[in-house]
This record gives sequence, C-alpha cells and structure tokens, in this order.
Amino acid sequence: MKIRLVLLSLLSTALVLARPPAAPAEPAWLPEHTVATGTHIALADLEVAADGTATVAWADGASVALVRRPPGGPWEAPERVSSGAMPVTDLELVVNARGDVVVLWRTQVPACAGCLPSIHAYHGRVRTAGGAWSPAARLSDTSYSADQARVVLDEHGTATATWRRSLGTGSHASQVQVRTFTAGTWQPVVTLDPTSMPDPRPDVATGPHGQVVVAWRALHPATSHGVLRASHRLPGSDEWSEPYQLTPDSSVVQGHDVVVDRRGAASVVWSERVSPERHAILERTLGFAGWTSALPLTPATTVRSDEPLVASVGASTRLVVYRHGVDTHYVRYEPLSGVSASGLARREFVARELTPDRDGRVAVLGDAAAPVAIFDSSTGSWSTPSTRAGGHVALGLDGGGSASTLHLANGDELRMSTYDAAGPRLEATVSGTGVAGQEVVGSAAASDVWSGATVTWDWGDGTGWSTVPRHTYTSPGDYRITVRAVDGVQNVTSLQRDISVGTPPAVPSPPSPTPAPPTTSPSSSTPQPTGSPAVTLVRRPAIRGTALAGARLRATPGSWSPTPSAYRYRWLRDGTVVAGATARTYRVRRADVGARLVVQVRALRADHRAGVARSRAVRVRRVADRAPRLVALPVKGRLVASPPEVGPGRLVLLTGTVGDDLPRRVWLQVRRAGGWTRLAHRTTRVDGLFRFTHRAPRAPATLHFRVLAPGSQHFGLPTSVTPTRRVRVTEETWRHGGAVPLFRGP
Repeated sequence: MKIRLVLLSLLSTALVLARPPAAPAEPAWLPEHTVATGTHIALADLEVAADGTATVAWADGASVALVRRPPGGPWEAPERVSSGAMPVTDLELVVNARGDVVVLWRTQVPACAGCLPSIHAYHGRVRTAGGAWSPAARLSDTSYSADQARVVLDEHGTATATWRRSLGTGSHASQVQVRTFTAGTWQPVVTLDPTSMPDPRPDVATGPHGQVVVAWRALHPATSHGVLRASHRLPGSDEWSEPYQLTPDSSVVQGHDVVVDRRGAASVVWSERVSPERHAILERTLGFAGWTSALPLTPATTVRSDEPLVASVGASTRLVVYRHGVDTHYVRYEPLSGVSASGLARREFVARELTPDRDGRVAVLGDAAAPVAIFDSSTGSWSTPSTRAGGHVALGLDGGGSASTLHLANGDELRMSTYDAAGPRLEATVSGTGVAGQEVVGSAAASDVWSGATVTWDWGDGTGWSTVPRHTYTSPGDYRITVRAVDGVQNVTSLQRDISVGTPPAVPSPPSPTPAPPTTSPSSSTPQPTGSPAVTLVRRPAIRGTALAGARLRATPGSWSPTPSAYRYRWLRDGTVVAGATARTYRVRRADVGARLVVQVRALRADHRAGVARSRAVRVRRVADRAPRLVALPVKGRLVASPPEVGPGRLVLLTGTVGDDLPRRVWLQVRRAGGWTRLAHRTTRVDGLFRFTHRAPRAPATLHFRVLAPGSQHFGLPTSVTPTRRVRVTEETWRHGGAVPLFRGP
C-alpha cells in the first residue's frame, strides 16, 4: 500500500502527533472539583508541572497536608506533612521540574521559659522525587518572630528559604535571613542584612544551574528612605556575596521582584518614587560583568505605578506586570536591549501572582472579578477567561497553556478550577493493504491532561464519522483519513493522512476444457504464471552515513507491502554496478570520490513478484570540502600548560582564567590538520578559573592548545580565546621518566 502522510500540525512526525495544535479560540473552564475538605482550611498553595502534574498543599488548623494528581489521572491519597498544637499562619509550596517538593509553614511558638509569647517560627520539609520526606526542621530561631517567607527549589533539589526576622524593637527593625537545604539537611542560618525595612518581604529566585539571588528593601541609616539591596550565591557555593545596593541613597523604593532566566542572568525590577508626585518602574540585571546600570522600563508619571511582578519568558526576555492606578499594565523587555513592547494588560484588574511556563506563556492571578489573565509572548496578546467566582488563593500553569486556580469554599472545602486551553494529545497510525475490498485498520491513542478524550474516524469516502478504527473501501481512489480527539470541554486535536487505494489484482479465469495435449519431451518447460501479486514500495530505500573516502555507508531497505521475507542489495557508482558490492554496507573507495552512489534494493517474498527500488544518490566528497574556516577571535585571559614537555601517554595540566566573575562554560581545543577541535568543556569557578587535563598521544608530536570562551549576545560579550600554548611530546622525556622542570632558567 502506498500511503502519503499529510500532517496538519507543524510539530508532528510521520506517525505521531508530537504536540497538540494551537488552542481553540475560546477554551472553557472544566467543572470544578473538591481537592480537600477539613474543619478550618485557611491556607493553600498550588504547583502545576509542564506535563500537568498538580500538587496542592493546605493548612487545616494546626496540620499541613499535601495531595498530588498525575496527568489525566485521579487525585492520589492525601499525605500529612506536619501536625502540631498551634495553628499554621503561613504556607509555601514549591515543586521543581523533576518532582522534588519543598513545603514551608509558620506556626506560633508556645510561651515558655526563655522565649517570648506571640513568637512565630518557620518549619520546612523536603521530599526528593520518588523518595521520602526529610525530617521536619525549625528554620528560624525562637528568640524573635519570623514572617514574609519565600522559598525556591532548583533543578538539582537544593532549596533556599528566606524570611524577615523581627528584632522586636520599637522601630520595628528587622533582618533578612536565609537558609539552604542541600545534601539532605538544612544548613545554618545566614543573616544577609541586619537592618532591613519591616513591611516588604525579601524576594528570592533561582536559576537552572543553582545560582540564587535575594533582593530586599532596606532602610538607609542616613536618609531613612527605602533603598534596594541584593545578595547572590554562585552554583555549588555556600558563600553569599556582600549586600549590593542597587538604588541611590536618596531613592524611595515601593515594591520589587526578582527573576533568574534560563541562562542564569538575574534581574531585579522595582517601583521607585522619582519625585514627590512621579513614579517609574526600573530594573538592573546581574550578568558576567556584574550589575548593569538601572534601565527605566516606564516613564515617570503622576499616576502611581507600583507592585511590579516579573517573569522570564523565553531565553532572556522578561515580562513585567504592574499596577497603574486601578488598571494593570505590562512591559516586555530584554536586559541591555531595552523595552520591546508595553501597554495596557487589563482594566480594573489587580495582579497578585505570575506563573510562567517554558513556552513563553504567563498566567496572572488577579482578584475575584477577573481571576486569571494569560499572556502569550509569541503573539504579544492577552486573553482573559470567563469569570469564575470564589476567593482564589493560588495559581498554576501547565505546558499547554491551561491555567488552574484554587479557591476556598465555606472555610472547610478546597476546590480547584481549570481553564483548559489545550486539545488532547493524539497519536495515530494506519495499516493495511490499500486495495479496494480489503480492510484498512487504524490505531489511535488519545490522552488529555485534565479530562478524558474521545476518538472518532472519518475515512474520507462519505461514510461519515465513526468510532470504529477499521474500514473497507469499495472502490479505488485517493482518500483523506481524518482522526479527531475531543476532550471534556470540546477542545479538538485532529490528524489527517492521505491514502491511495488501488485496484485489486485480476484473478485469472479458470481454463476451458480442452483435449489433452500431446505428450512432450522431458526437456520442455512450463512458463511461470504471471498473475501473482507484486511486492509494492511504500517508502524508498535510503543511504545512511557520511559519504567520505574510507567511511562506511549503510543501506536501509525502505518500507514495502506486504513485508518482504528477504532483501538483496546492489551498489552503483554513477549508474554503473560496482563489482562485488552486494552487501548492505559499503566501504567508500578512492575511486568513488566525486561520483554519486546509489543502492538498489530487491525485495523478495514467497508467491509474490519481487519489488525493485533505488535510493537517492549521494555524492562522495573530498575531505577538503568539509574543512572548517579559521576565524580570527579576540585573545583574552591566560593559559598555562604544565609541563611544556611530556612523555608519550602522560598527562598535561592546563589551567588559566577567562576573566569573568560568574560561572561560564569554556572549551579546551587542540589544533589539528583541519583546524581547531574541541576536546572537553568545563564550567569556570569564581574569578573565571578553569582546569583541564589531557593525555598525550603515544607517539612524539607537538600539541597546540587553547581555551575557547563562547560569547553571550545577551550581555554583549564576544567569543574569545586564550593565548595558544605548545606542549612537546618527546621520546627523550619518556626515557627519563616523563619528569621535566616546571620552569626553565635563562
């Protein structure tokens, strides 16, 4: 059967719809359902992973519980995270991409000897994906109260929690403290700033490599104004940097937020009163060269603009949402490049939380009148689902753009609503003989993250839609098969495939009775019948491999119907049969350079005529055709090769710097006949330090090394290389044990 596959989705493979198509114009809310019930549920938090896995934590009086729902499945049994005697007054939940979970909660410390009444402390537990919970640990001390906690969890399972610790003085002075969970335990408390402002909480963000940035508003001792400070921790380090003041002493910061993008660059966005009646939104970014200068994101206006929220969309783009009067506005920008778009997001909408996904969408949690707004960075457009009443307390966004909210009902019930914006995932195949009068069989698997999916088939011959995945065509022709999956809110995902149905082979009529033929001699032969079916080509053969002299090529026989029982191969050079080349693999010869090679496949099956097909031709290239061009790169940093002379098979140590403060991936290169070749890569340490080792070849040679530091267009850093260093591999050094002086005298 010859099937031409025509897929409507651009992100599909030949047989599998890899991703659902674009969301329909008006998605709908699914019927809300109850997640948990209790006697006094006052706090809850929600996390939704890219695959749709939902995790909910809530506080019911003095206990904290957690429940999980896999994609498309029912809710699992709830598990209790903690239980105590004092009510829970704050709750934070974070889940990373691999499924690690961290829960923070705040309770009042009972009055006792040595501690004051009305003291609140934070507790935390961490569970690795598929593992057990860590023991509950008290994170803050009991000498003073703690509040305004935030927690982040990187891709390696390292959790970082920060909070405000009140000093209990008459001026309501407080401190910013932080604590890290790594290697299965909580590390000691670190105080980042001893005198921060009492009302705003510190904000924290983490990046893909484990870098962490904390920003907070601090009270300047001379001006008593709120200035903005930040501290960061590098990946794999336990040391926090000294607090860095991001705003001048005279500034008045009113709100701020922090984010770290996929490249590891951190940005702090804040609202500042630039004059008694004018306000503006500004930002600074921490990159390889330190903090950038302040970038104004909005002009200074007489309308108060504050409470900015920032999220990373894409590799380096940021989306800032802020309140402007009674409305919500947005700014889309890139550090060092400036603002690319801005405008009104929603009227009479108060943004309270941002939740981004990895595809550039951001869900914004608003007030009860308009609970959710969704921004799509690929189109620059906003959408607002229909109103769903209730006191929304948390927001989640999966990888398909479907938003979910939690809201409380009657103080004893926690309900979840999902705005389903994506169609089901659909995979389908079609098999059969492709001959009129014979059956064609389809197979489809559909799944939806939030609701079930129904699959129907339209075979393209006017018989209409059917749930039966098999069909028999009555006449030959070209038909279009459509497979459709519909979820619970009528989101549709469809696949289309073209099929050519041929005429059934002619059946020879029985011979008429004739007189017995005369007897022939034994040497006469009976001709082979010509009415047997042939093996039909579905997908032509192909040649795999690199067509260079000395390389080995491999033939793939293609697809045939019905399936052959054996194949025969023959290789041709410029249309001429290559003598002796009848195997599936072929070693390219010198005589093939510049010529075009083709493999001919003969498909064999009993009681069928053999099918013959040829692959597309491949041209055999000369090695010089693929030699890389040498590009002059700026030389920066330094490189030391030790020792400069080494025996065969011994190790060479290469150390140096590239001149950057933050971690950066660099490559060790060696010069060969075709140019510079990459050998290995490392991530630099503090101050740009790197270290490589390389084993010398077994034969005498002269090696030339350098280290390549790829640039960053985002930060305006060009690609650079270190100076080249030469290492000699000599037999004389080998005979003397491979030891040479590290430094030579004049």
